[in-house]
Parts: sequence; C-alpha cells; structure tokens
Amino acid sequence: MEKYGSKPEHFAKIAWKNHKHSVNNPYSQFQDEYTLEQIQNSPMIHYPLTKLQC
Repeated sequence: MEKYGSKPEHFAKIAWKNHKHSVNNPYSQFQDEYTLEQIQNSPMIHYPLTKLQC
C-alpha cells in the first residue's frame, strides 16, 4: 500500500465490484449484493481486509 499509495477504500471498491458480479454466479461464495459501506464495516480479518473483501 505504501509503495503505490493505495488506501483501504480502493480495496473496498474492488470487492464491491466483485460482489456485484457474483450475484449472477450460482457458484460464488457470496451471492448477495453488498453496499460499499457494508463491505467497509464488515469484521476486520487482517488490516486492511475485511470479511467481505476475502
């Protein structure tokens, strides 16, 4: 993150986009659509990743 100036919000936006696509995939781990806020506020697994980003 330091090398490229990435922020936790960038990772959350990637997860949000992926969750939008997973709604149409019957084999995806998470088949629900989540908001950006839900992704950012889900339980922290290891900084900066939350449960819904894994």
